[in-house]
Amino acid sequence: MFIPGFLISLATFPGVIVHELAHVAFCKFTDTRVLKVCLFRVGNPAGYVIHEQPSTVWRHILIGVGPFFINTVLGLMIGIVAIPMHMDLDHPTPVQILLLWLGVSIAMHSFPSTGDARSIWHAVWSKGAPISAKLLGAPLVVVIFVGAIGSIVWLDVLYGVGVVGAAGALQKASLRKYQANAAKIVPADYHPNFADLVPVATPPTALQSPNKWFEFLSPDNDFKLSAPGQLVNAEPTRDVVPNVIFKLKESENPYGVYFHVKRLDFPHGTLAGLPSTIFDSALNAARDKDASAIQGQLVGDSPVSLESYPGREIRFSAEAGSILATERMYIVGDHLYLILAIRKPSEEADSAVTRFLNSFRLITQPR
Repeated sequence: MFIPGFLISLATFPGVIVHELAHVAFCKFTDTRVLKVCLFRVGNPAGYVIHEQPSTVWRHILIGVGPFFINTVLGLMIGIVAIPMHMDLDHPTPVQILLLWLGVSIAMHSFPSTGDARSIWHAVWSKGAPISAKLLGAPLVVVIFVGAIGSIVWLDVLYGVGVVGAAGALQKASLRKYQANAAKIVPADYHPNFADLVPVATPPTALQSPNKWFEFLSPDNDFKLSAPGQLVNAEPTRDVVPNVIFKLKESENPYGVYFHVKRLDFPHGTLAGLPSTIFDSALNAARDKDASAIQGQLVGDSPVSLESYPGREIRFSAEAGSILATERMYIVGDHLYLILAIRKPSEEADSAVTRFLNSFRLITQPR
């Protein structure tokens, strides 16, 4: 399909403007005085820059090919912004559509024009031009003219789309890399079979009442919370990072709820340097792994916070809804807190779980 060149230039005018500004920038870089600039017009050429004769052939070549570098890099950067690594483009927003058009428009005008090619050709074959400039400049002019001919079959458009598409591919590659590292945040062996964890409710003794709750203070004095019995230190799991676990004594459990608190201690700066979108993506992967491991179903996933620290609350059901699990995760400095409660659904057990989760408070950050 043939479309007049001026219509294409009109539809992609930001690329024309950036192309001419790139010529101006390289004129400044090579200390070549600019005489006249037309950033955009409806005509042929759509824009132009008139400058003095550069002092060397190499500077002439730089001015001619400058737009290739500027337009390509700028188009790639806009593509990275338009295609966030945690989002797909199945349902792009109006802002994404605008950025995609802008990125493709700029990148497709990366190729030097035939006018640029003629200027470079005259420079490399001028008297006194070094052999090295001729060896580079002559093939370069041929490539530019091939690109100009290729625009008839939309080669320039394909290049623009390819640059923006490459930005998306880079984002996805970064996402996979970060997921591989960040997935270690949630341990693979953290959740055994949920049904096996739910204890049998222990009838309260004469000295114990279901309404009797105890405040637990961690040995490191970094957090406290309330539980219907004494929390005891449990065997750490086999994780890639040090961890401490506390759980309720089964002999002191009038509700039949598995209460569990875990803290993972990461090397200094590990979590602080992790982008929030990547952390969310890693938690999503771990969440889905947990649901698959227990043959359960995700019934809730929502953001929560503790003071100014971000977190997530995840809720599962298993055994056809006969087992429910609620877990809260908080990132605090270089530490990840996991507060978990698993139970058979009942009004009393559900109320105890809510009270347990809501009682978690920070005192100081652990060392």
